[in-house]
Amino acid sequence: VRQRFVAFYWSIVPGDALQAERDVIEIMTVSADDLSVQTVDVLETASDVPSQFTVAGAHGTTAVLAFDRSSVAVDVASGEVLWRSDDTAAEAVSGGIVIGSRYDEDLEEEYGDGAAGLQTLRGLDVDSGEIVWEYGEDGAVRNDGSNALLVTSDRVFLREDANAFDLEEEASLHVLDAASGELIVEHAIDVEQCV
Repeated sequence: VRQRFVAFYWSIVPGDALQAERDVIEIMTVSADDLSVQTVDVLETASDVPSQFTVAGAHGTTAVLAFDRSSVAVDVASGEVLWRSDDTAAEAVSGGIVIGSRYDEDLEEEYGDGAAGLQTLRGLDVDSGEIVWEYGEDGAVRNDGSNALLVTSDRVFLREDANAFDLEEEASLHVLDAASGELIVEHAIDVEQCV
């Protein structure tokens, strides 16, 4: 297997007499063997697309980019967009599974601005973008998004915050199988001991 170093970056392609300038995300790959460079335009972006993105991870020749509430999988060799998800923000890739948070308009309608702390985790197939699993009690797990998710090669660790409206409910740590999304263990967190 030929190794390549990969970098994604935002760029502006100059316009000409026939076409206006346009924003694109490009991939630059550098061969580890002969240091040859290949640059491929990946995504043409509209003005309403956020200019910030992260690389959630990669598997084989597929890299997954995460935007605010969406994800895109790209073949880094060809620059071909393999799939898009408009309601799942990828956070990591574990094996052939993309782990991400699902954006849910229904939760936003029900909870308003408070929905930002509610999420359903999803596992998507890295090659097709199809949903492999979903996790979240009643469609949502509560967390504020800060350091709430850790993914290893075979496990997903998710911190769920205590319910601010139910003082009897504790914070907890959920450990999931990354491939299946099945709960392995849930452990209560004593918040008073963490202070």
